Amino acid sequence: MPQNPRECPDFFARHQPLLDRAVAATASRDHWTPYPESPSKFVYGEDAAKNGEAAFLDRVGGHFELPGHPGSGVVPATETSPYGFALGITYPRVFPEEAVAAAKAATGAWRDAGPDTRAGAAAEILARLNAASFEIAHAVQHTTGQAFVMAFQAGSPHAQDRGLEAVAYAWAEQKRHPVAARWSKPQRKGGPLVMDKKFTPVGRGVALLIACNTFPTWNGYPGLFASLVTGNPVVVKPHPGAVLPLAITVRIAREVLAEAGFDPNLVVLAAESPEERTASVYALHPDVRIIDFTGSTAFGDWLEANARQAAVYTEKSGLNTVVLDSTDDYRGLLGNLAFSLSLYSGQMCTTPQNLLIPREGFATDQGMKTADEFAADLGAALDRLLGDPARAAGTLGAIVGDGVRERLERAARLGRTVRASAPIEHPEHPEAVVRTPLVARLDAEADRETYTREWFGPVSFVIGTDSTRHSLEIFRETVREHGALTEPSTPPAKRCWPPPSRRHWTPECNCRRTSPAGSSSTSPPLSVTSTAAPPTRPPAPPSPIPRSSQAASRRCSRAGPFLSRSPPMPDEVFLIDGARTPQGRYGGVLASVRPDDLAALVVGEAVGRAGVPGEAVDEVILGAANQAGEDNRDVARMAVLLAGLAETVPGYTVNRLCASGLTAVASAAQAIRSGEADVVVAGGVESMTRAPWVMEKPGTPWAKPGEVHDTSLGWRFTNPRFAAADRAVPAGAGPETTKLTLSMGQTAEEVAALDGITRADSDAFALRSHQWAVAAQEAGRLAQEIVPVPVRDGEVTRDEGPRPATTMEKLGALRTIFREGGIVTAGSSSPLSDGAAALVVASAAAVERYGLTPRARIVTSASAGVQPNLMGLGPVPATEKALARAGWRTGDLDAIELNEAFAAQALAVIRRLKLDEEKVNADGGAIALGHPLGCSGARILLTLLGRLEREDARRGLATLCVGVGQGVAMLVERV
Repeated sequence: MPQNPRECPDFFARHQPLLDRAVAATASRDHWTPYPESPSKFVYGEDAAKNGEAAFLDRVGGHFELPGHPGSGVVPATETSPYGFALGITYPRVFPEEAVAAAKAATGAWRDAGPDTRAGAAAEILARLNAASFEIAHAVQHTTGQAFVMAFQAGSPHAQDRGLEAVAYAWAEQKRHPVAARWSKPQRKGGPLVMDKKFTPVGRGVALLIACNTFPTWNGYPGLFASLVTGNPVVVKPHPGAVLPLAITVRIAREVLAEAGFDPNLVVLAAESPEERTASVYALHPDVRIIDFTGSTAFGDWLEANARQAAVYTEKSGLNTVVLDSTDDYRGLLGNLAFSLSLYSGQMCTTPQNLLIPREGFATDQGMKTADEFAADLGAALDRLLGDPARAAGTLGAIVGDGVRERLERAARLGRTVRASAPIEHPEHPEAVVRTPLVARLDAEADRETYTREWFGPVSFVIGTDSTRHSLEIFRETVREHGALTEPSTPPAKRCWPPPSRRHWTPECNCRRTSPAGSSSTSPPLSVTSTAAPPTRPPAPPSPIPRSSQAASRRCSRAGPFLSRSPPMPDEVFLIDGARTPQGRYGGVLASVRPDDLAALVVGEAVGRAGVPGEAVDEVILGAANQAGEDNRDVARMAVLLAGLAETVPGYTVNRLCASGLTAVASAAQAIRSGEADVVVAGGVESMTRAPWVMEKPGTPWAKPGEVHDTSLGWRFTNPRFAAADRAVPAGAGPETTKLTLSMGQTAEEVAALDGITRADSDAFALRSHQWAVAAQEAGRLAQEIVPVPVRDGEVTRDEGPRPATTMEKLGALRTIFREGGIVTAGSSSPLSDGAAALVVASAAAVERYGLTPRARIVTSASAGVQPNLMGLGPVPATEKALARAGWRTGDLDAIELNEAFAAQALAVIRRLKLDEEKVNADGGAIALGHPLGCSGARILLTLLGRLEREDARRGLATLCVGVGQGVAMLVERV
């Protein structure tokens, strides 16, 4: 029981009518709320708005005090308002071990107090939060970018509704069981057997609330209050960019708990700086038994797989979709959609991105409306809504970061723009970036790669489909692949009650319906969500624990006492997004562009597409095979400076010849897994056209100039010992005999001779490469990878290599060039090329911190050595090694990108690994697209990501052979 109960207020008696009414509302589902959503002075009082703003401003630039809070030290100020100023607020620092220990120590009296006392205290906390609604609203506005009205409604009364709903369910569930009961059984002789029973609901343990930066209170209050009322202390870990709203919440909760006679450390604030990674540390703590998480799919999946000591409740990101079939109020539909698209500039996790409508139209009260007509009408509705600049500024809110702006700019190049995004000047905050939503018209088939990605910004697509059935099929596919957070065309799902044994309840919203800010008539009781799935954690799978879970468990068992200052090394490495240039022929369309400029272009574009802040990049790693000309001064570092990244971002260049780009990505993954980096940009570049001539430097002064070499390809300055070894090889020695200094074409002839590859086989494979590359170009499948390259006469947007007119006859007429009687021709070899590619590689912590959307995870990579004269076979042992590490077989691979140095070499690899040829290079390969040496590894990996998404595939392989006898392979899995 509470200390000195006679001296403590009876919060349960004060709020019992409220609790009874709330429980009744959960049963009836009628609209009812005790927290008015209108920020009117007639509701909250004449001075409430003024006092709330003043309270917020008093906190700006100061230290947030939490008396009696555990820990010591200060978390530095990092929060910045999207409206153009730094909040400058510091917070108490507490390390995970200290926070969990303090929360656990506070549990006893709270657990023994019983459901009524706990529910009364929770109701009092909510009442005081409601009184502080204006202060919290300003905190939400200036950490999330929401317009004030929306920040008020969603951040205060609507969030309080959700908190009260959690209190009502948790309190009622515990009250279903009697506090005491008498069990009596008659006996033949003597009196009956009597047993007096007492029932005490017992909490699970310390609860961890990991909040998001979009709706910190709206998504955070259900878990906070459900855990408290069921007897569990709570560690609140806000997003580093949105600490203040939950810090105010924690302060009020601690004040109420102390007044009620309980230890205020029942609620602890775990603030952190953006570069810290304490979420995973807290999640694996053995005393953390409940985790409530809202945020990225990647980190949510990680929690579900690794935090096995806890009941994990996750609400993860997804693609928001509206399926349009018919309406009897077309004008109202347009108005509601225009408002939904505009709210918070589309940065809400519930803003519709994809509007699926049959191309031929859908039935309305104004007759049939085609997809094109609907798109035009929606643009007009947006014009009406946002025509008043003041109303537009109050609705749209502020863009929260560079990533959103960059995605908006990219979206402007997609499909057919129906309504372009336009800037709006905010009347009170001129420094804020406010943009109207962009609406583009897409096609379900042609633009699949675009709309199956989450854009998370003021971007929406009107997507023409074959029929409503087709729309629903697309909806189901995107839900399966990415999750769904909204489906306004369906009725509310029935709420699934928690089982009696569960003492913690949190809404798990796979399907969320959100009322427009300013609309009260559609709000369900207490909450603006309807749950579509029971809030239960799936049972642990019967299969062995995943590798990452085993690693985490081993770390904990080795470490002994839990070390709060040593977070576990991240196991998961994700590929976020990337970009590449078109690939130009030798002396072709990119001949005028320096390699460092090519590299800078893709590095900057990759960072923009990934949506990661430039200052968050820890390293840039690029591969380059030449490094003798304009790329000689560490081209990765030059790309950092030319791309406009911060001077503090380091960069280094790797050289593994043809596999340099893939090796750069593997190096990035290794840095992340070792804990040395969180965000790395990796890729490669090569301009074989601009590779310089070099000349040997004489060994003695004043000697005549030495031999001049073209550095575009192949051996130069060969070690005399290699040459001597080759001279000792008997004439006519077969491919089984090692030879060290053969040209790349000669090694392909060796492989062909060893594996029986014929001229017809080789030419047919080369023809396939061109045909499939041309088909991919015409279908636009490669366009999404490419960032246009500015040149003197305009810009280059397509790969230059694919030849639509290629035929077997033309290939057969080419002469062999590397061996008399051989099979390798220029037509069955990859051409010298120019190009660059880069991808953003990130840890799970970075994915959570910056709200990134990964496209795949890197499972493993491997390299292997082979005879230099059989270098084309290098992918075989490298792939076998990688498959063994992952526990996969070749039959598990859904898509394969194999660099086509030569047709003969590629065929030999396919046959030796027993690969399904239909899965290999489905969009053409290097024979058609080109092979800029340092770039190719990154290019095939980026192409592989696109194929996995388009083909609804899961597992992929990227692999290359390497000159001087090596192979490199990487396995990825789509997420």
